[in-house]
Amino acid sequence: MIKKDYNGAIKYGFSSGQVRALEKRLFSKNMIERLLDAKDFQGKLRILGETKYGHLFQNIETIEELEQAFENALEENYRFLAEVSESRLLVDFFLLKYDYHNLKVIIKAELTGALKKNLIKFATLEFSGKEFARTIAKVKKAYDETGDAAVIDSIIEERYFQHLLLLARQLKSKHLERLVKVQTDLANIKKIARSKSTEEAKEFLNKSPYKIAAELHLFDKVADDIILEMNADIKYQVAGIEVVAAFFMAREYELKTLRLILMGAFRQIFGQSVKERILQVYA
Repeated sequence: MIKKDYNGAIKYGFSSGQVRALEKRLFSKNMIERLLDAKDFQGKLRILGETKYGHLFQNIETIEELEQAFENALEENYRFLAEVSESRLLVDFFLLKYDYHNLKVIIKAELTGALKKNLIKFATLEFSGKEFARTIAKVKKAYDETGDAAVIDSIIEERYFQHLLLLARQLKSKHLERLVKVQTDLANIKKIARSKSTEEAKEFLNKSPYKIAAELHLFDKVADDIILEMNADIKYQVAGIEVVAAFFMAREYELKTLRLILMGAFRQIFGQSVKERILQVYA
């Protein structure tokens, strides 16, 4: 075992080499600018055809087809992660947010009668294991006591981050532990800021430990940039679980950026309102 944060350099040597070769195919700033500058949705698709995503975004005519293309792209990314990962735990670490999304949809349907919609097909639909059991029990108890559907969202978010931290520790990666703790902090900061007026929220964000100098509507973009910045030093690490994890996160954020651009264009939204939400690039 490699000491300090960089564990598994030998174990992840081959997969780290695969990832380093593929980093060159991550979107560059120039590619993002070209996609932004394309005049319409079809123009953006033509440019996208030059990239690794081209085969997934052909002949898109409806919003449903566009959503399916993004789900297919995510699923393709997860298949790649499963192929290069030396541990199923790493796949579970990244899939967990979709598992908890599905859990929230299913529990809300059971407890409140809400429609069971927007399930992520490649994530978990059957919840076994003590962590999920604890979450389900805690949600049902709180809802029985309050009758308030808001507790479902709150408890599932809280339990998601607790479960995620557990996986990071099982993976023996201090870097992933730090990422989870920062993500948890940011989620809590966002929750508090959303309960305040616009001006109060702006002041609160600026005085937070992360000194977020942005409007609340840009919080998610700033939070994602903070995580990407934390991964920046991993580009200089030769091998290890962190190399694979950082690359996969970059691919996830790349798809977020692509979703923002294409969904905006499909809905005829262009200009600054899209550009101000564009994430940093990892490449």
